Amino acid sequence: MANTLKLGAGKWATGTDTVLAFNDENNNFKPLPFNFSRASSATVVNQSGLIETVGSGEPRIDFQGNTKGALLLEPQRSNDILYSQDFSNAAWAKGGTSVTSGFVSPDGTLNADKITPTGINEAHQIYQNKTITSNQSYTISAFMKFGGYRYLECRETFGGKGIGFDTTTQTFYGINTPISFKGVILKNGWVKMEATYTSIGTSAFFLLYATPILMNPTFLGDGTSHFYTYGAQLEQGSYATSIIPTSGSAVTRVQDVSKIVNSPILQATNQFTLFFDAKDFLNYGATFANIMFVLGAAESPYDVGSGIHIYNKVWYYFNGSSAVTLGICYNATTDSKFAISYDGTKYTRYANGVKLGTNTVSASMSNWDTITNGSLSYSGVDRVFNLADLKLYTTALTDAELQALTTI
Repeated sequence: MANTLKLGAGKWATGTDTVLAFNDENNNFKPLPFNFSRASSATVVNQSGLIETVGSGEPRIDFQGNTKGALLLEPQRSNDILYSQDFSNAAWAKGGTSVTSGFVSPDGTLNADKITPTGINEAHQIYQNKTITSNQSYTISAFMKFGGYRYLECRETFGGKGIGFDTTTQTFYGINTPISFKGVILKNGWVKMEATYTSIGTSAFFLLYATPILMNPTFLGDGTSHFYTYGAQLEQGSYATSIIPTSGSAVTRVQDVSKIVNSPILQATNQFTLFFDAKDFLNYGATFANIMFVLGAAESPYDVGSGIHIYNKVWYYFNGSSAVTLGICYNATTDSKFAISYDGTKYTRYANGVKLGTNTVSASMSNWDTITNGSLSYSGVDRVFNLADLKLYTTALTDAELQALTTI
């Protein structure tokens, strides 16, 4: 299999507005740029396991749960919490607690806070009251760390939904049946907590607390036990994205998009095979599994032009304004490997070792010279994509080769 272009697979080279792939034809590695855009700063988990902020236009290689790294491509999101890293600020109400600053956070600096419940019988919590839109999906998230009380909990009011962590059993649990919840155990005792719920009314409290009583912040404090916290986030959407630091106002992170244009390999007059490995794009399983990948002239799901589009778990072929549904593209409960092989007259689709179909190419498909992947959105549905590996071959691979290439 003559592999002529590789992006990722543990080898990453990035620059401002660029992610480099490598052309290894004739064993001669030559850099080939993928254009990249994001008009804001953003955060990522680096190779040391720390949260790192990168500047505007800088691609993010994310190493959370992946030692080889993956290109992180997220949609535009806003964090509505104020002073997300400073719980001593007056924006945070301190119900029955005191706040001490200057502890090591998940980004490796001394910007986490210690929250200590007072030694009396009352509700011990820190919170903000936020204005929201009624009947919409919102996701709350925060980093928390054990300091004496068994349960760590992050929740909203007006429904009281959220997520908790039992520090004794090291397990996460949902509070009052949120739409979904997810927890990640990090280094040095930290956990990240995420929960999605449907808003009720136009106001909600964002609560953080530790308690010896399951799902109840009201108890007799001992004045010594505590918890640590960092990176609170409230965002409209059906899953949590990477942390967006704030101070005195809400902050918006702009979407990530990566693409290659005018590729001499991707022409309908040539044979080629495109392979890519998508990691951690599922977020919360089948319900919210959305990706965005375009092979062809288009740059968003419903642009004019021709090409193969993959989004919301379905393959489509677009020809101008019309679209043909080609079928489900992957098992939404696992990470997935995809391949599209083109032999000059037809293309064959594979995902996770399974042949999904063969389609004859129409005469209109004269130029597939663009690959676009990222967090493009259609009708308010975000397309999330975390790209671990991409390969482009100058030949149409056989069914046996495609099956072997895409088997997890």
